[in-house]
Amino acid sequence: INLNIGVMRSGDWPSTVPGECEIRCRVSFFPDMSRDEMHRTIETTVMAACAGDPWLEAHPPVITYNGFDTNGCAIDAEDPFIRALENASLDGTDFPLDPQVGTAVNDMRYYIFRGVPSTCYGADGGNAHAVDEWLDLPSMPRLARTMAALLVDWCEVA
Repeated sequence: INLNIGVMRSGDWPSTVPGECEIRCRVSFFPDMSRDEMHRTIETTVMAACAGDPWLEAHPPVITYNGFDTNGCAIDAEDPFIRALENASLDGTDFPLDPQVGTAVNDMRYYIFRGVPSTCYGADGGNAHAVDEWLDLPSMPRLARTMAALLVDWCEVA
């Protein structure tokens, strides 16, 4: 699970004790956990952290959910589509896949939620969505060969 505290705001003057604090986060979900279950887990955890503190018990945090929110998803590593991608990677480039679990949101969920096998696969790179995000251009030909081999195999066009 990934917790990203992206925004923290409190006070309006360096010499004033803040009257409130706002923390805005992005939290990933376990694939088998619904939004409602994750919300309950977050709320229970925050309130448990406040327990025993007289001020926080008298002034409990207010938790709201806004912005993007979706259930977690995953694809079985043994799915025929993943196997086909592994084979295409080896056939097209002699480069084995390095499967990893991601904690970010991407569009594969739209397909998986509708029963269509999907994964997040692409060129090498790093620091996604950061100011120093980068893409490894020399990995692009390998990606293109793998995708071509996958399409030929999966779509049975050879």
